[in-house]
Amino acid sequence: MRSRKISLGLAVIAAMSLPACASGPGSTSASKDLLTEIKQSKVVTIGTSNDEPWSAVKDGKAEGIIPELIREYLKRKGIEAKVQPVPMPFDSLIPALTSGRIQVMGDAMYRTPEREKHVAFTDVLFYNTEGLAVAKGNPLGIQNLTGLCGHTGATYKGTVWAESLKKASATCPNGKQITVKVYGTIYEAFQDIQTGRVQGVLADASIAALAIKQNPNLKMELSTGYAPVDKQDSDNALAVAPQNRAFVDDFSAVFKEMKADGTVKRIFEDAGLSPADTWLEL
Repeated sequence: MRSRKISLGLAVIAAMSLPACASGPGSTSASKDLLTEIKQSKVVTIGTSNDEPWSAVKDGKAEGIIPELIREYLKRKGIEAKVQPVPMPFDSLIPALTSGRIQVMGDAMYRTPEREKHVAFTDVLFYNTEGLAVAKGNPLGIQNLTGLCGHTGATYKGTVWAESLKKASATCPNGKQITVKVYGTIYEAFQDIQTGRVQGVLADASIAALAIKQNPNLKMELSTGYAPVDKQDSDNALAVAPQNRAFVDDFSAVFKEMKADGTVKRIFEDAGLSPADTWLEL
């Protein structure tokens, strides 16, 4: 799986070494909770690693699904505040929270037990795992890896999905194994769906969906029948410093309302992640 499943590593070490009373735009005293702080400053600072379509900075503005979810939350709370992005490497997000440099981790991050020792996470917001990209219209009717038997399946370097393809190939009938190709980049693999050299690509589902939206000439889609291997382990959530657990409880409650009334689905599909349930439901 991608780097978001890897342990905290240096980020945890850095976070643990930071002073407990660090000051900054996101620092919170015992007498002032995070929502009060945001109301007074009219700004909420979020950390982002510029990871489209989840969270990015364009012309100094926070854009993407997560900033939109935060804006909707603030709107429902009746709080007028600007969502101010602070771009940084992914492994700097947790130290930035604990030091007070940012108030909310406004990026896609897996909610793991190890990370929960250092930050407070909301309830699960979405799942970010692999998808199976196929030709537009799915002419071969490929709904799972077994459907690639006798065809060519691909992925790209840095993932575990080549092994997934090989394991699926081992279960194919004799003479109908999957020809497995591993490309240097995800986009090279996508291009070969268009040329017909590849019939299916295992890839980050969110990146694939964004590519489909931005470049219709790729002539591909995500197979709606594909079930990710470990979706339950790819749950993503917002995070704040540990002392702000009241904020995550409140955000989780409001998010539940946003999801029930269809607002979350609209935000996802406006960003090109369609059908939204691919990311919202197990």
